[in-house]
Amino acid sequence: MPLLDAKDPFFPDRYHQPLVGLAAVLQQHRAELHQHQRGQLLWPQQGSLQLTIPQCQQTVTPDHLIWIPPQVPHGVVVRYHAAYRSVYIAPDLCQRLPAQLVRLPQNPLLMALLERISFGSEHLDWQLPTQQRLQAVLFDELTAAPPQPLALVRLPTRSTLSPSARCRGVTTATSLSPSRGCL
Repeated sequence: MPLLDAKDPFFPDRYHQPLVGLAAVLQQHRAELHQHQRGQLLWPQQGSLQLTIPQCQQTVTPDHLIWIPPQVPHGVVVRYHAAYRSVYIAPDLCQRLPAQLVRLPQNPLLMALLERISFGSEHLDWQLPTQQRLQAVLFDELTAAPPQPLALVRLPTRSTLSPSARCRGVTTATSLSPSRGCL
């Protein structure tokens, strides 16, 4: 995929390739809660973003590689500036990856493969032996990476705030692990 503008529409589930990449430079951008039929690897190459899932959020920085399984509702907020990257993975290939939202460790080979896919997937013929080898190496790297839990922060709801806190705009957050019901 070429570098997209934040205003360009992008629908990864409409593609037929096993891997679909996205590269965009985003500034003060919000993608409301949505979900995909595909799994998604998401990371900012530069800058940071907020990943939101129902009632929780996670700050994502360039040292994070986030795995979002298919059908998991999520949203993204870029408050300032981020070089955003995503690789969307066909549902049948997602069975080899974790069933829950996790952070995966990065390594130079994995990130080089993902960067290449995020910029060039629409021109790659995944039936060619060279591209099949790239895909195999990508999945070798992804499945060898031990998943790490996210440091999810529960978002306050209006009912959890006292009237005085609502008036002052004060919120509190509690760190949660996925096993405590945030997902």
